[in-house]
Amino acid sequence: MVSLTATAKPGPDTTSAMMCRRTIFGTAILRVAEKALELGGGAGFYRAAGLDRCFRDLQGVRYHPLTEKGQTYLTGRVLLGLPFDA
Repeated sequence: MVSLTATAKPGPDTTSAMMCRRTIFGTAILRVAEKALELGGGAGFYRAAGLDRCFRDLQGVRYHPLTEKGQTYLTGRVLLGLPFDA
């Protein structure tokens, strides 16, 4: 994502590529948090463990623009050559 930011020119293709990467990254982060809680067991939900806050904070990735469905729609339009902002 950093490389894309540094080298790509702004436009629909770059936005689509970045949003695809954001969706993949967000999904991976959520899976890591879930696995951490699985490993921690019931104790992972205690505040002292710190996992509860991390898990809760990471849930925001589901709702931050663009959501996964919105990103899929946007990328589909770009790949089909349809207007980007329609």
